[in-house]
Amino acid sequence: MTDLRKELGERTSLMEHRMGEYAEAHNDMADHVQKLEHQLETYQVKLMDIENRSPRKNVRLRGIPEDIQQANIMEFLTGYFKTLVPVFPTETLLMDRAHRVAKPKFLQEETPRAYTNPPTLLSCQRSNYESL
Repeated sequence: MTDLRKELGERTSLMEHRMGEYAEAHNDMADHVQKLEHQLETYQVKLMDIENRSPRKNVRLRGIPEDIQQANIMEFLTGYFKTLVPVFPTETLLMDRAHRVAKPKFLQEETPRAYTNPPTLLSCQRSNYESL
């Protein structure tokens, strides 16, 4: 009977040890899955941002004054487009966002961002000019 108890005790301790290892492995995998889910969310946000910035329907304007603040740029651009194309109704002008493009890294600080008196340049890719 003592041998049986000893054997059962050994088996029980072995099972408890294995269960501890399994629980630890499970916790490690759960932590790893949580990190991967966080990375996936981060990459999805970055992908959406990249897709939204794709050049399909972007308009690039040059010669916009530097003194216009980021908060006022949307209303400035609405007036700017109204000046460029007066017959175009501003209600149909849809802008998701507007932002300045950073200066190229190879330019020095004192180098101006654009020419001092550039011609008005409106570059549209894949636009439907017939609607104007």
